[in-house]
Amino acid sequence: VLKSFEPMTSYTVEGLKPNTDYIFRLAARSQQGLGAWTPEIKERTRQSKPSAPPQDVKCVSTRSTTILVSWHPPPAESQNGVLAGYSVHYRALNSENSEPKEVTGISPNTNHILLESLEKWTEYRLTMVAYTNVGPGPESAPIIIRTDEDVPSAPPQNVGVEVLNSTAIKVSWRSPARKR
Repeated sequence: VLKSFEPMTSYTVEGLKPNTDYIFRLAARSQQGLGAWTPEIKERTRQSKPSAPPQDVKCVSTRSTTILVSWHPPPAESQNGVLAGYSVHYRALNSENSEPKEVTGISPNTNHILLESLEKWTEYRLTMVAYTNVGPGPESAPIIIRTDEDVPSAPPQNVGVEVLNSTAIKVSWRSPARKR
């Protein structure tokens, strides 16, 4: 891009892309025309946070207490630097223990992670971010996934019987307590 400006000793070029090489050359201009060009000067802008989340995030419940999460990196033009890693944020929905959890420090060379020690037959909300040394980028779209069913982990509770007449007995109980 050729840019002309009034005589000065410095000029700030704005609107550049992060972590991108740029080449600069200068020439003085007078009423007589353009003078000789300086040699090329190459410089790179600083890194920034990614401007896009990890792509194609997918989740599969592999057992009643695990979820396998897989993804692709943000598009190269949106990484804005060298990826330093990923984070996964998740929390149980409609559960007594719905504290948000986070797995950080996932290697930038990894494209999957197994979340373990989850609650059986429970819905989870999951998002991901990629980050550079500058900081995290935007979150991926949330994914809602349920862990698999499993056999009950306890017997029925408060089992009782009541004789109704000479040919019938009513048996009653409460569902097993949820074990995590």
